[in-house]
Amino acid sequence: MNGLLVAHAPSLVVWEAPMPTSFSRGRTTSDTTTILHGLPAVIGAVAYLKGIFDIRKAETRAVRNHFIGCNPKRAKAKPMVIRQCRAMGWDVVDDNAADACALWHYMCALIEPKLAIAPTPLFGRGMINRRATL
Repeated sequence: MNGLLVAHAPSLVVWEAPMPTSFSRGRTTSDTTTILHGLPAVIGAVAYLKGIFDIRKAETRAVRNHFIGCNPKRAKAKPMVIRQCRAMGWDVVDDNAADACALWHYMCALIEPKLAIAPTPLFGRGMINRRATL
């Protein structure tokens, strides 16, 4: 993290909030939970030591709703996020890169909505559904 902050000198660090442990009850270990909740603390501490005080988290639900227009279960969402990235011309190599791009896009849209590229089709998904009922 220190190397990335030195190399890129961001003024803002955003991390994806880990899912509550109740979502994975019975399918995860306490070690995994410790890492998922500990990494944001470490990243925040390193950023703080580098003078970056704007540290934000983004909820997975909000990022997916923004980027793909819905929030399906993980197995269905991952390919949809990859597909949306590729439709926008971003050559992502895997679902982790796609999630990072979706998070970046989401935060850009929050910070400066005028500059955000709209990820939805022309007229938006809502308009398509309304036309079907007319």
